[in-house]
Amino acid sequence: MMCKKHWLAGLIMTIWLISTAYAFWWFQTRDLRPFDIQAASVIESQALNLSLNALLAPLRQNNPGSAYLVHFWQPGCSCNRFNSAHVNAISKKYQQENFKLVTIVRPHPDFSDQQIIKMAGEQFASQVIIDQHLLLAGKARIPAAPAAAVIDEAGQLAYFGPYSDSTFCGLGGTAFVERVADLLTQGQTPSLLNTMVFGCFCDWDKTSNHSI
Repeated sequence: MMCKKHWLAGLIMTIWLISTAYAFWWFQTRDLRPFDIQAASVIESQALNLSLNALLAPLRQNNPGSAYLVHFWQPGCSCNRFNSAHVNAISKKYQQENFKLVTIVRPHPDFSDQQIIKMAGEQFASQVIIDQHLLLAGKARIPAAPAAAVIDEAGQLAYFGPYSDSTFCGLGGTAFVERVADLLTQGQTPSLLNTMVFGCFCDWDKTSNHSI
């Protein structure tokens, strides 16, 4: 009888450990994917540049000559938990170099504009722009979020793509955004579209992911 109890307890413990390991694996890796799943599609830097400048135009009126670190954010993306600290660290690092952080968000069916602005404001010390007219589409599409763009003082796109090539798109890995920002501060004019990265991303134009 005692052997049977030990066997049953061992079975229950084994099932619990397997279930816990699976839940941890699913929670951590469910959004791991290429940044651009549709790699055959074409993102044109000129089209993206025009759309971003249209979205940033109201800010440029008040801040002529500023460079911009643009953060593409989704309120419903589970990958945000890995990325927020990195975004704020970059913003703090380059604020003395006349870079301004701007968060761009796509309209979300589960949140009002006011809720989106409030949530973004709580995570990032930045202006928040909602892409109401869906300018970031077609050849100017954003494949996934979190993502970043760097716009130089002349309004030219210097970088677009993921923040880094680390698995969870946070601190660590190749610091793409920082490298481009450093080149700009040194007087160089980089121009880079970077879409060949694997990490934690959510589709920009879908809202099925749950925030954590």
